[in-house]
Amino acid sequence: MISILFIGLASALLVFAIIARLPGDGPKKAKKAEKAEIVKQLLALSERENTMSETASSARLQMQLHSVSARPGNVPRKSAAKTSQPIRSSR
Repeated sequence: MISILFIGLASALLVFAIIARLPGDGPKKAKKAEKAEIVKQLLALSERENTMSETASSARLQMQLHSVSARPGNVPRKSAAKTSQPIRSSR
């Protein structure tokens, strides 16, 4: 009697395992048209990122140029007036 229950239980588990392994609603493959659409979207995103990074880098470059030119140390200094006669030392 107990062996009949074990055989029934084992066969039920076997059937359940077979059903669980069937590829029912597993991940489906994308069609060629869907793949093309995905690639187009990815290219558009990367182009947008490149454009944004170029804009940001040019803005950064302009800020750096502006800040460098605004520093007082970079302003050209007036040269000292040259004398026509050499200065003599007092020895």
